[in-house]
Amino acid sequence: MGHVTKSGSITIKNKDTGEEATINAEDLYFEVVETDERSMGTESRHNVNNTYAFDNGGEFTLDINVWEYPNGGYNNQDVKAYGVGDTEVEVTNNLQLGIDLNP
Repeated sequence: MGHVTKSGSITIKNKDTGEEATINAEDLYFEVVETDERSMGTESRHNVNNTYAFDNGGEFTLDINVWEYPNGGYNNQDVKAYGVGDTEVEVTNNLQLGIDLNP
């Protein structure tokens, strides 16, 4: 099974205040949360799901999934940010993600 490679940063904007929060790729820790046996081998879903606070109030949850299929192959990704409570957010800058078999 491979691990998620990541570089750059992701920026989340609070739509109400205009404030932006930036999370660096090296601060994201993925874990395998699901596997499924398919015709070419194992499909693995790597996930990070964390809640962060803006400096001036409001919170958001960052939910990132990276699918590996077949073993060691990058298949797909899904990056979403959700405001907590009344906070509305959007992703304004995304990071680069991949899969690598080397540690």
